Amino acid sequence: MRRALVMLYGLVLIAWLQAPCVRGEERTIVVGGEGPNSAKTLAEGAARLQPGWTLEIMPNTYHEAIRVRCDDVRIEARGPGVVLDGSIGVKAAAFTPVEGRKGVFAWPLPANAFMAAPWVFVGRDMLLCHRRPLEEADRMYFFMDREARMLQVNIDGESLPTNTVVRVPTIKSLLDLNRRRNVRVRGLELIRAAGTAIEARDTQGARIEYCVIRQAGDNGISGGHDGVFSRNVIKLCNGNAIHFGGSGSLVEENLLVANGLGWTGARNWVGGFKQNHGGHCTYRHNWVVDQLPRRVKVGPQIKEFSRYGGTGFWFTLDCYNNTLVCNSLARLPRAGIFIEHFANRNVLLYNAVQDCAAGLVFLEGSANLAARNWIWDSAFFGLPRAAPDDDEAPSGINLLGTHTGQTRDNCVVQNLVQVSGHAVKVPIDAREGAWPREEERARRPPPAVLSNQLSANYYGRSPQDATFALLGTAVMPTLERYQGRSGWDLNAESGPFSPAVLGLTPLWTVPWAALDLKTPVAMLYDPSLEMASSTDSKLPLFWHGSHVKTGPASSPPATAYSTGGRAGGKCLQVWNTVKRGDKAVDASPAWTSAAIPVKPGTTMHVSLWIKADDVRPAEQEAGCVVAAVLFEGPTGFVVEEKALVGWGTNPKLAAGSYDWTRVQEDVKVPAGSAWMIVAGALEPGEGKAYFDDVVVNLKNPAPPALTAGGP
Repeated sequence: MRRALVMLYGLVLIAWLQAPCVRGEERTIVVGGEGPNSAKTLAEGAARLQPGWTLEIMPNTYHEAIRVRCDDVRIEARGPGVVLDGSIGVKAAAFTPVEGRKGVFAWPLPANAFMAAPWVFVGRDMLLCHRRPLEEADRMYFFMDREARMLQVNIDGESLPTNTVVRVPTIKSLLDLNRRRNVRVRGLELIRAAGTAIEARDTQGARIEYCVIRQAGDNGISGGHDGVFSRNVIKLCNGNAIHFGGSGSLVEENLLVANGLGWTGARNWVGGFKQNHGGHCTYRHNWVVDQLPRRVKVGPQIKEFSRYGGTGFWFTLDCYNNTLVCNSLARLPRAGIFIEHFANRNVLLYNAVQDCAAGLVFLEGSANLAARNWIWDSAFFGLPRAAPDDDEAPSGINLLGTHTGQTRDNCVVQNLVQVSGHAVKVPIDAREGAWPREEERARRPPPAVLSNQLSANYYGRSPQDATFALLGTAVMPTLERYQGRSGWDLNAESGPFSPAVLGLTPLWTVPWAALDLKTPVAMLYDPSLEMASSTDSKLPLFWHGSHVKTGPASSPPATAYSTGGRAGGKCLQVWNTVKRGDKAVDASPAWTSAAIPVKPGTTMHVSLWIKADDVRPAEQEAGCVVAAVLFEGPTGFVVEEKALVGWGTNPKLAAGSYDWTRVQEDVKVPAGSAWMIVAGALEPGEGKAYFDDVVVNLKNPAPPALTAGGP
């Protein structure tokens, strides 16, 4: 078991483990521990940190924040259950009635309390923020009186029962890394911050992973430069889940659920990821799912959400040269991906946009590339709609021209669009400055919006749709006047397509933290392993390698992504030269898949092909080839390891030489799991192993059958 953990954690967290930090008793402070290197509080532990030190936190709930005051430190949970809670519980006895206002009670806020919380809680009920002092009729509201530093609440317009506990967010940020360098954070739960949960603006090289953030009053994470933000779960935040204003970061395998709530009404176009300014960031294999319905019952009231909440990706204000690859965006009431206001030269590849009001939206962004994305909605396939019936049918590609004429020179090619609304939507309102009046069209050039290139896209067409038109009958007559001069999608195809036309396959799952735990969502991936990563040709799409070598095969332990696959194409390879009797080495060359969010109790099907060349283990009676499925909890601690080959399973395939052999199994997701990872490795020994055609998909419940026009 130790070997298994070393192998899997070594390859998933190799960058973490190789960080320049000398670990030892004198360099580790344990909050909640015992002995000379322990600290009673987070504040005490953080204050004692020095560069190269580690702050380890024992499982407990802490009602305080961490302020990092030096560079090159680590902050780690010692086990599951390390919770930083930005709220405090106030009993009814601490409140006093407000004279002359029946049902309104007041409590003096602590001196250090943040004064801009968007909500407070009474049990499971949420009180909404009011902008003026409360009256008897303002039931299920609270008001922050900043001048008097008092909190007013009104539960039912009558009384405040003696057993009532009002939970008030009072801490603005639970983790403050601002202006720090090379800070590593792992395994924390951060809940009910009054502001942004993790402030990492103006940081350099921050690494934040396996953190769970819920109900932040502003953004979940505000990021900086050259960081890594990986496998975090961010849910029910008032602002964006992750907000960047820097450059050069890697953002991968995060799960974002129902953010951009906008309870205070001060935000538009929020939700998942927002980036303004900066560039050269890579967003890959992220899942952005769900938004609350526009109408939600809060106590006896109905809360109206803005239509502008719930965007998957929002790039704006000089945001450039970013890459979005293989992300899943599902059930969002606004755009899956929204490019606006001089967000230029960004690349959108292989993203799956499912049941969003609009797939891709371009507004005053130029020279962006959108290729091989899959945009679809349930109604197109005859399945129940994900949106309210009074909403417009979802649209696919939206090119919104304005008077500035900056929505131009975007390249939209080889995308698959299967929506029940317009496949392509272009404004024809002359007031927006995009389209000339009828009498001016003969002498004016085409609108700037037609400088965008649409080419070779695939447009889904239901067999029952006899009146299919690319842009819908309301738009086509206007566009046809210019089509000969613009060349818009003259080589487009329409028909009953599947994502196979993109060279990719849907990977279905039910994310454990989703609001809708019955309907699967999909991400595009390549089980054949023929498609290289868009950011590193030495890596296949959807996979991570330890010991990746670019030189000859004589320098093991090593992994390689090279030819030699079942059909002569590429495959995953691992090799080693540790002979029997040699000193054991800890590192095992291995490949691991991107982390997949899963729901306990569901069943995932895993299938792969393995080949071995003269594999001999370094230890007597031990195997060497390993194929396994790893399940982790929300904060990254191992829940269960399931071997398909190795560790006593399929011993005939764990060593020796054999040709391509298929291994497959239906694996039930164990309780407590949040992430699933597939791994192929070679433990200490000699020889070489190959892995190819790795298929991972949801088995139970069954994925939806997507047949154009309905079942």
